This record gives sequence, C-alpha cells and structure tokens, in this order.
Amino acid sequence: MKQNSTLQFHLQEQTENIWRKFLNALPVIAFFLAMFYLVIGLFGMQYVMVVSLATLVFQVNYKKRHSAGTLIKLIIQQLFLVILAYIATLNIFMSLMLNLIVPFWLIFSKASPFNQLGYFSSLMTFTFMQLMHMDWNGFSRQFTAMFFCCGAFFIAALFYTRVRKEPAGNGTEEY
Repeated sequence: MKQNSTLQFHLQEQTENIWRKFLNALPVIAFFLAMFYLVIGLFGMQYVMVVSLATLVFQVNYKKRHSAGTLIKLIIQQLFLVILAYIATLNIFMSLMLNLIVPFWLIFSKASPFNQLGYFSSLMTFTFMQLMHMDWNGFSRQFTAMFFCCGAFFIAALFYTRVRKEPAGNGTEEY
C-alpha cells in the first residue's frame, strides 16, 4: 500500500513538473507558431528560416526586463547581421573576410565571464542567413521578413515585460 501511494505521489509530481515546463515554454511556442504562419502567408515558405532565428532571439530575451531602447539596439544588430550575411554570399573574398571578422566581433562584444554564450543568437543569425544565397530581390524580401519578425519580437517582449509578475532573472545576453 505504501509503495502504491509513493508511486502515485511521484507520478503526480512528474505531471506537475511537465505541466510547469509546458507553461514556461508556452510564450516561445506561441511566438514561433504565430510568426511561422504569418511569414509563410506574407512572404512565402522560402523565408521561414527567419522565424527560427527570431524565435531564438525571443527565447533568449523575453523574460528579461528590457527597455524599448535596448530592444531596438538588439533588433538593429540582428538586421545588421542579416546584411553582413548577404554581403558574405556575394563572393569568396567577402565570405572569408566576414566569416573571420564577425564571429570574433560577436564573441568579444557579447560574451563575458558570467555569460559565455551571450553571442549565440547573434552568431546563429549571421551563420544561417549565409546559407540562403539569394539575388537582390530575394534578399530584400528576406530582410523584410526578418524586420517583420523583429518587430513582432519587439512588441511581444515589451508586452511580456509589462504583464510578467515575477522578478526578472539574470540576463543571458549582453549588449
């Protein structure tokens, strides 16, 4: 009898833990799904990679208490990295130069002893945007899709900051 009640308690505890994790991940899931379907509907399936990158930026930053200024700075940096990634696809020389310079710039500017992976989401943006080689029209559409996702990130992060009740934890990304 005692073993049965212990097993039941353990199962209930696991169920509550899974439910808590799901509720914790729900804002990221909702953001991803909304952006996924909006980007497909507005821009097309070939631009859906920007959704994953914007979701990563959202996941890293949505629990932090950001001001509008720090969010805008982060968005400008992401858009600048998209431009650099496009330039890196133009020829082999630019690709070599930017792939040597940009990772070091991101690591030195965003990593710290307390946050060794602070550059991760930015480096992912630069790296994965290079995988989508496009002409100028494709790039302008891709940039617009990323701008759209960053705008949604801005609104969602400010909204979440306003409605969040618990105190903010330590940040994981530096500016």
